Amino acid sequence: KEIWSNSLIVFDANVLLNLYRYNKSTRDEFFRLIKSYKNRLWIPYQVALEFHRNREKVVKDTYEAFQKIGSEFESKINSVYTQIVEANARLHYIDISKIQEYVEKCIQSISKNLTQQQSKHPDFTSNDTVLDIITNLYEGKVGADFSMDELREIYKEGEKRYEHMIPPGYKDAKNKKSQGNRAIYGDLIVWKQTLNKSKEDNIDIIFVTNVVQI
Repeated sequence: KEIWSNSLIVFDANVLLNLYRYNKSTRDEFFRLIKSYKNRLWIPYQVALEFHRNREKVVKDTYEAFQKIGSEFESKINSVYTQIVEANARLHYIDISKIQEYVEKCIQSISKNLTQQQSKHPDFTSNDTVLDIITNLYEGKVGADFSMDELREIYKEGEKRYEHMIPPGYKDAKNKKSQGNRAIYGDLIVWKQTLNKSKEDNIDIIFVTNVVQI
C-alpha cells in the first residue's frame, strides 16, 4: 500500500509511444490518469531518448496504417476470390460475375470507411499534442545520462548478460543489431538508470512497460 501511495512512477518508452496509437478516448483517459500522478512522475534519460528517436516513425506508421490495412484487405479478398473461382471453374451454372460485383463493393466499402477514419485521425506532424503534454508533464523530471565511460562498461556487461540470456533486453540483440550499442542495450541502460534513481533518492519505483507491441 505504501509503495502504491508514495513511489515514483516510471513509464517505459513503448507506453508513451502508444499514446500515438490509441484512439482519442483512450488517449484522453490515459492523460487524465497520469496527470493525477504528476508529482510522482520521473523519466530515465534513456526512455526520453528512445521516445524522441522513435516518435516521428510511430506517427508516420500510425497514419499510413489506414492505407496499409486497406491494401491488405483488397489483396487478401481478391486472392481468396480468385482461388475459389479457379477451383470451381467447371461450375458454369453459377453466375460468378454477380459475386464479383459483391466482392468489389465490399472492397470499396472497406476503403471508404478507412479513408473516413483516417480523415478524423489527428495530424500529429503539424500539431503534436502528445509531445506537448509529455514535455509539460516531465519538465524538470528527466534523469541524467551516463558518461561515455559508464556506457562502455554497461555495453561490456550487457554483452556477457545477453550471451546467457539474462534480462532485461537480451531479446533485443538481434532486432537492434544494426542500430548500435545504445539501442541494443537500451533496456539494460533504462534498468540501471532506474535503479540508480531508487538508490539515490531512497525511494520505491513502479516501472510500467508494455510487453505486447501493437
